[in-house]
Amino acid sequence: AGGAGKTKVAALATSSIAAKLKVNSGPQLALAAAAHLSLVSKAEPFTREQLLADMRSATAYFKKTYTGNLTKIINRLVKDDRIAETATNLFALTAASKTELETTLANA
Repeated sequence: AGGAGKTKVAALATSSIAAKLKVNSGPQLALAAAAHLSLVSKAEPFTREQLLADMRSATAYFKKTYTGNLTKIINRLVKDDRIAETATNLFALTAASKTELETTLANA
């Protein structure tokens, strides 16, 4: 069953991930974008620019204020142990976040 879930996740767009995660804030959208970059695009680690571009692709969820607040949003996710800064300006989902998101998205 785990393989089928990963196949389902592998085809999701950022907006679909955002819908499944019931996104309603900048940090939640950033986490959805990080999930898309990591689980779908296999782009890990990812840069701030990649994260922002991915957030923007979910047009129904993206707000312009997120651009100016990106540092705060990223810092919040790092503090909450959702993503980790693996090198200067490079980020990745934490192992716990990755496992939780794969399970949530596969079952949503």
